[in-house]
Amino acid sequence: MAKILILSTSTGYGHDQAANSFKEILLAENNQVLVYDFLKSNKILNGSVVNGYELCANSLRLLYGIGYKITNNSFINKLNGIIFSSVCKSLLKVIDSYKPELIITTHPLCVSILSKLKKKNFISLPIISVVTDFKAHYTYISQEIDAYITASESTKNHMITKGINKNNIFSLGIPLRKEFYNSNKITKIHKTNNYFNILLMGGGMGLN
Repeated sequence: MAKILILSTSTGYGHDQAANSFKEILLAENNQVLVYDFLKSNKILNGSVVNGYELCANSLRLLYGIGYKITNNSFINKLNGIIFSSVCKSLLKVIDSYKPELIITTHPLCVSILSKLKKKNFISLPIISVVTDFKAHYTYISQEIDAYITASESTKNHMITKGINKNNIFSLGIPLRKEFYNSNKITKIHKTNNYFNILLMGGGMGLN
């Protein structure tokens, strides 16, 4: 049994969903798991990041796209380390209090925070980053991360081009709620040779 800390925050809900799905999987293996919102200690940053994301994703998509491209460079993690310095301190307190054996993060913004703590030797724990996007933004990229889990081989290859060692990337897919693994008896009854499935997917804020 391992003691595991999972870090996420609520931008678009997908990161939280991945965190909670991981929790289900790990609890089933008799691990001790804590899911923690790493931004909740700073109300200003939390409100700015979460509300800002929802505003841009829903109403200012062009601005969001421009911002994504501008920040998709290696400098962004150093900048995030400065912006989220107060979060570093509060997160370190949580880590020291909970004393996990492993840290998993499902949110890219947490990568720079954990990397900063590791570079300064405040923590030496193994860190796994779960890449919930199909194309990894530079906020995911850090040599301080011990292992990455990606949704696909394509995501893995994309991260390799950004300098991540291929041996540290595992294309295992994005964790799902256990309900997705339940078989559908009705589908089995009606399934024929020309039957096909349609998977309709959307973000946490719905489909347009």
